[in-house]
Amino acid sequence: MDKTESGRKSLLAACELKKALIKAIKESGLSRDQIADCMNELLESEGLPGDVTKAIIDSWTKEDPKRIIPTLLIPFFCEAAKSILPIVAIAETAGALVIGGRDLEFLELGKAEYEKHLAEQRQSRAWINLGINHRFNFEKK
Repeated sequence: MDKTESGRKSLLAACELKKALIKAIKESGLSRDQIADCMNELLESEGLPGDVTKAIIDSWTKEDPKRIIPTLLIPFFCEAAKSILPIVAIAETAGALVIGGRDLEFLELGKAEYEKHLAEQRQSRAWINLGINHRFNFEKK
C-alpha cells in the first residue's frame, strides 16, 4: 500500500487496482482478448454497449494513473476473469475487507451463535424477573 508524503496510507486506489487487474488476468488463464469478449457479452446482456477491446484492457493495466478501468465496468471484468481481486484492492484502499465463499459462511455462523447467546441471556433475565429458577428440570421422571 502506497503512503503519502505525510506518512498516511494513500487513498489513491489506481496503483493497487492496476496490480489487481494484472494478477486477475494472469490467474484467470484467459487472454485479454477472451476477457474483452466475455465482458462485451455480459455488457450487451445488460443492454449496455460492448466495446471493450484488448487495447482498452492494456490501457487499464499500464502505469499511467489517468487510464483506469471505469467503475461501471469493474463487476463485468470481475465476472469475466472470475476474480474479485479488483474489488478487494479498492476495498483495502478504503480500509475495508471483502469476504466471500467459505469465510462468509463462517461469518454467518458466528453471527448466528452470537444472536443465540444474546437470546439465551434475555431468556435467563426473563426467568429471573419471573422469580423462577430457570435451571429447574421440567422433564418427567
